[in-house]
Amino acid sequence: MPTPGGDLVRAMAGGDRAAFARFYDRYAVLVFPLVLRIVGDRAGAVEVLQDVFWEAWRGAAAYDPARGTAEAWILTRARTCATDRLRAVRGAAARGGDTHVSHEPFETLVAVYAVGALEGDELAELEAHLPTCAVCQAALREAQDALSRAMPPLPQTPPSEAREALVRRVGRARGADRRSWLTWAAATAVVAAAAAGFTGTWVAVRYEARLGQMARETAAVKEHLARNEASLRDQVTLYRGAVELLRDPATRVVDLGGRRPAAAASGRMIWNDAGGGYLFVAGLPPTPAGKTYAVWAIVGGTPRPAGLFGVDAAGRGTLRVAPVSRGDPGRTFAVTVEPDDGVPAPTGPIVLASK
Repeated sequence: MPTPGGDLVRAMAGGDRAAFARFYDRYAVLVFPLVLRIVGDRAGAVEVLQDVFWEAWRGAAAYDPARGTAEAWILTRARTCATDRLRAVRGAAARGGDTHVSHEPFETLVAVYAVGALEGDELAELEAHLPTCAVCQAALREAQDALSRAMPPLPQTPPSEAREALVRRVGRARGADRRSWLTWAAATAVVAAAAAGFTGTWVAVRYEARLGQMARETAAVKEHLARNEASLRDQVTLYRGAVELLRDPATRVVDLGGRRPAAAASGRMIWNDAGGGYLFVAGLPPTPAGKTYAVWAIVGGTPRPAGLFGVDAAGRGTLRVAPVSRGDPGRTFAVTVEPDDGVPAPTGPIVLASK
């Protein structure tokens, strides 16, 4: 039966880089803890993580769903790559003067065995060797003790830098791979995916429902970050505009005080007759359904609509106010509660007014 992971691998085989980004987001949280347990240090695990997914991108066409799920496919690659790295590191140490060179292959296997990632002939070979070798028995005890002290109770999540580096690497492969001409579909954002709820990588990969939940959580995080980023950009634009307006000697700052039922509220209008202004308020309660806050510029005793705005959960709100027709230089301002679509003249209670 086709699986979401298998569909992504097949799309990757066709050169779909957006599918690669989704595949990474889906499985990096499973691959990284396994690699970290085998390699033993975070920097090395990050390098292995990137190598694993790069080779998965390059070798996606070789994936055969009849031989196992996409989860098993990527995790098998990860275990092999991490084990190869551990052997290389141990081998280098042995060539630096280790007097027990003959034990180096078994010591490498012991490190992998301690995290439960040894399989096949290597597993059988080590289990046959262990009862007869005090050196390897001691190495196994040390590895298990170190693992129990060092490993956190939940798997580590891969760093966002690893994903960004892979995205750039896949993007640079455009000229080298004939399949990579397909459109890259906006695979950007800070992903912070939580892998809570499972205690063993090899068990978790078999629960497709959990993987689906993780994907939904990732999408929710992306949406939340995008909303916050847009809001932050808007706030920065407003504050910069207010600062620029204050450079003009003709700009005035008008304080607004709260009125019942929002007596604790306050506001400040930075106003310039030619350039308009910026309103900043605090302490206003959320409006009822179907209602919003309306700003009025009082010119010659007549209120003129100057804009609508809402407030956040903390009661804060901002508004860019366009210039109104010139009139009484002693212009004042007020804020009332009005219908969502606005009204030509005030109808609701005044909650803020010029002092």
